[in-house]
Amino acid sequence: MKRLKNILIIFICFLMLCGFKQEETSLLDFLPTFDIFNTNKTSGAVSYPSTYDSRNYVDTFNNQANEHQSSLSICWAFASNNVVEAYLSKVKGLTTYTLNLPLPQNSTEYSFDLSENQAEYAARYLWDISSFGAPNSTFNIVKYWFYNITPITQLSFDSNGYFTTYKSKELKSYMNTSNVTYDIRNVKLFNQYPVKQLLNGNYSESQIYYNIGQYNNNIKEYIYNYGAVMGIIHTRFLTQASSGQYGWVYNNGSLDESTYSSTAHAITLIGWDDNYVWSGANAAPYKGAWLAANSWGSNTTYFYVSYFDASIVKGSIGVSKIELNNGIYYNKNYLVGESKAYQDAYVYKPTGEKRENRERFYTRTNIDSTTDSFTYYIGDDTEKLDSVKLLFLGFNNSSSVVDNLNVKIEVIGSNDSTYTTVNSISPGITRFSLRNIDLVGNVTVKVTITNPSGLNIQNMYYAVELFTKNSNTSKKLFVNKVGGIYTNKAGGTNTFDVVSKNIDPTESSNISVQVLDASNSNITSKFTITKSDLVFDSTKINLLQNEALSTNSIKLKVTVDGTTVTKTYSTSIPSYVINEYTTNNSSMTVSNVAPNTTVATLLSNVIATSKTVLDRNNVTVPTSNNVATGYKLRIVSNGNTVDYGLSVTGDVNGDGDVDVSDAAAIRAHAVQKRIINNNLEAIAADTNKDSEIDISDSSKIIAHIVRGVSLRWKKC
Repeated sequence: MKRLKNILIIFICFLMLCGFKQEETSLLDFLPTFDIFNTNKTSGAVSYPSTYDSRNYVDTFNNQANEHQSSLSICWAFASNNVVEAYLSKVKGLTTYTLNLPLPQNSTEYSFDLSENQAEYAARYLWDISSFGAPNSTFNIVKYWFYNITPITQLSFDSNGYFTTYKSKELKSYMNTSNVTYDIRNVKLFNQYPVKQLLNGNYSESQIYYNIGQYNNNIKEYIYNYGAVMGIIHTRFLTQASSGQYGWVYNNGSLDESTYSSTAHAITLIGWDDNYVWSGANAAPYKGAWLAANSWGSNTTYFYVSYFDASIVKGSIGVSKIELNNGIYYNKNYLVGESKAYQDAYVYKPTGEKRENRERFYTRTNIDSTTDSFTYYIGDDTEKLDSVKLLFLGFNNSSSVVDNLNVKIEVIGSNDSTYTTVNSISPGITRFSLRNIDLVGNVTVKVTITNPSGLNIQNMYYAVELFTKNSNTSKKLFVNKVGGIYTNKAGGTNTFDVVSKNIDPTESSNISVQVLDASNSNITSKFTITKSDLVFDSTKINLLQNEALSTNSIKLKVTVDGTTVTKTYSTSIPSYVINEYTTNNSSMTVSNVAPNTTVATLLSNVIATSKTVLDRNNVTVPTSNNVATGYKLRIVSNGNTVDYGLSVTGDVNGDGDVDVSDAAAIRAHAVQKRIINNNLEAIAADTNKDSEIDISDSSKIIAHIVRGVSLRWKKC
């Protein structure tokens, strides 16, 4: 889990350069490294010209002086949009005067100048960036395309064009993931290249050129056939040429990237020159360079980057398939059943608060032809199967180039109708186009991955999404209970998936949740409810029970945008109930017990067939005695024995009293003289319940002793 979070959580910084911000984009360090002289690398049978310039074929690259990010640190949006625009021009033959498509806002325009602002708004909404115009990671761009958050034109996003001051925008204008104009279907995440190892190894000049040429052919293929590739440089190494507008970048990797005085910067590779030589400052040891397009306006519009630059060989992205959709409504369906190996991927708010982004990446430990099954909820209306997308991130233990993993996708509908397709994948996005079979309710997607090369590959990260076509435009809400049976117990959490169809996401913040009993009485106050906005037409609702319910069923009533759904769930009346105190059924503890609470008082708040309190030696404590930290509440019900550890607030040493010796124990812990390691004692020591043990807890005990201040806290 830690490895996955390290991959996906990108820490970003920026600095001022040339009067405007430059930004860091993440280097995809989890991608496999291209092996030098490895027999599995690309053969290089395809021969490309020694020089190439996409400006001769891609209309938009002749206007880079107009591409100016200005004060915003969104080079990542400019470079990624350049790749999409290049494909539309190179492959689709579109120019700025030929595209005429209905846009999500039902407007029509004659331009495919894509909006960098729209990408920035989507990134901020998903908390991938913390503020307007902030830096982002290259991985997140691929993630947006995977989820169908694809570009729209700048004029459709804002009629006044590109802007550098925040404007209020409707959510649906940049998070409309259903009516997609540009469906980005296949994306390549290029393997890294160990250029430092190549230059520092005992290789001849001919071997060096041969190996870098093998790697470069992968990138040349995408520039030559599809128009452009997104790349990364470090701006510290950018040097202005003495003539013309061409600059030069060569980062020899002699410094660790964390020590660079500049940050990473996203650019667009639009050509190459195998014979380019820079003889000025910071010269590369060998010839050959990429031609790059920038987003700084007329300031360094184009420049060259050495083939041997240590940054350009990381984080490159290419696109090989985009389709233009004309009003087709796609549903990205909600994953409701998942393998235990599935892991949540998180992004962070500026405050560090964790928000579930509903991204789930599966870890395939070994590539052994085992089938992974995932369940998606379509809803109660029949929809047509369209496609499955797979986002393959790479591995964490393989340095081999892997471009020929085979994947079999099976989609099984509720009526057992099945469609199967097989494709090969490499790191990036692969779309599996599927037949229009009818789907309704729960649908199973099976993924079988095989490794025909026989390489030792472990810990493969990938994500799966199921897309359907929806012809029903009525507003719908669907609710599914996660994990089967409703759990009725104090401190228990029940989670529900909420799936929407045709509901305006701008209304998603107005989600209303009520809990009713069998007689429709409102019992919402018995729960702590957490919820979040609808993103990708879905969300989760968590119900934390404050106390066990004496009812056989509950009704969950959810309302969004005037649409309501009510679902009834059966409950089991628990065989025992612990009231008044804070019960943690994970750690099996009962806390928030006030000082001087007698055993009789504690047991009066426990409803069970048999109940006793035992001391540390498992001897029954008389009911007239006080409860002490470290004692045990034993409940016997239906033939089962359950033990809960007891924690009395302030009674750190477990003697049943709260006095200066407990305050002293807390102070000793605060100065690390004697650490409190026992869980029950630690709970007792945290008297103010701020999840820390410090002097303020000791002070509260003194206030209790001197002034009688209560050590009880309001039960959550």
